[in-house]
Amino acid sequence: GPGTGKTAAAAWVAEAAGRAAGCRAHTTYLDCRLLAGETPADQLGALMPLVAEAVACMPSLLILDSIEVLCPSAAQSSAEAAGGAGGQNVHVLANHLARILDELRDPRRPPLPLVVVGTCKDSSEVAEPLRAAGRLDVVVSLPTPGAEQRAAMLAADLEVRGAHLPQAELQAVAAQMEGYDA
Repeated sequence: GPGTGKTAAAAWVAEAAGRAAGCRAHTTYLDCRLLAGETPADQLGALMPLVAEAVACMPSLLILDSIEVLCPSAAQSSAEAAGGAGGQNVHVLANHLARILDELRDPRRPPLPLVVVGTCKDSSEVAEPLRAAGRLDVVVSLPTPGAEQRAAMLAADLEVRGAHLPQAELQAVAAQMEGYDA
């Protein structure tokens, strides 16, 4: 769901895996929402240098945050097309990205020390070709934080900013934010 810490969790796992292996994994990040509305060619033009960076800096983690924005499922893109925003172009990037993932996981060579993570609100909203075996096929669901977790997140964020709220006020604010992160 939104605001559950998907991207932070992916980066933390990469960092922990790197420590366990005695190295530091390079992280390459793309907020796919920034490319919404661009042509598939421009989206691919933004993506390819990041893939190349991730490969050049292995071991690495490539995070495609909010991937459903660029590579929506057929149901999502049909709904968008009905609203006047979609079209067949949305599948161009998904199919190209599927080919890239296949090349990165070529069974004729040893596995690359590269993990590709696509974060999304709901995995069913991601294009079907990307959810196929060997691509983005492992789904990790994180629940939306509860009121207690939101209060702790708010307190930590305020502390970083040099601010403070009494616990009762933090809890009251957090209780009003059901369905959101801090």
